[in-house]
Amino acid sequence: MDPIQAAIEAYEAQGPEGQYSVQEVANQHGIWRSTMQRRMVGQSVPRSDYISNSRKLSPQQEDELVKYLESLTACWLPPTRAMVQTFASEIARNQISERWVSQFLIQQQDHLTYRWTDAMDRERHQADSGQRYNHFFEELYDQIARHEIEPRHSYNMNEKGFLLGCIGKSKRLFSRTLWEQGGIKTNMQDGNREWITTVACICADGSALPPVLIFASNNSTLQSTWVKDIGAGNHLAHVGSSPTGWSNDV
Repeated sequence: MDPIQAAIEAYEAQGPEGQYSVQEVANQHGIWRSTMQRRMVGQSVPRSDYISNSRKLSPQQEDELVKYLESLTACWLPPTRAMVQTFASEIARNQISERWVSQFLIQQQDHLTYRWTDAMDRERHQADSGQRYNHFFEELYDQIARHEIEPRHSYNMNEKGFLLGCIGKSKRLFSRTLWEQGGIKTNMQDGNREWITTVACICADGSALPPVLIFASNNSTLQSTWVKDIGAGNHLAHVGSSPTGWSNDV
């Protein structure tokens, strides 16, 4: 890999509170800080990459890609760089490079913005406890052995809330218009997000009931964009809504 690109990826992989500065990362990879910074803002691109990648997509195809990425944001499915690279490669019917993605995002910065997301908020991280999990399963196994409960008679139902489309801290693309309106940014703040809840029920013999998906909706309605892909691929699920997005008696 190009040492400049490797340095940029190493710097971005640190997250928003990185341990190393741009200067320190540049020193680690044996490159000039100024060169690395120019590449990060799109002012410097190797000529070979520019020639090979600049015409991968037509202007119309790029516009369609931007619209699709914006629609994913509206559905709470902000894509990653890797996803953008995959989408563009499928459109071009040829492999798109990571540097093409970088140039594309720079060119489309009036429409798209690149931000850090975290799938789990601070309160949920603090409530996570391996010691409590171990104690629970020790008690569970003791009761199963004491009452000789067969696997086919054991079910576990679990309710899990998550930020749609995110499984961990990562950088994702958002529609700049929706981001600057504030709704998405507000819901990404710790302790104040929009969550979708999934309820899963699995039997100890390996069978499972169709999952339940609960969306947040003040008037208990569902938007078509939330469920349009559930029927694809013969997926089976029960879908509902509540004012909070959690299971409750409302």
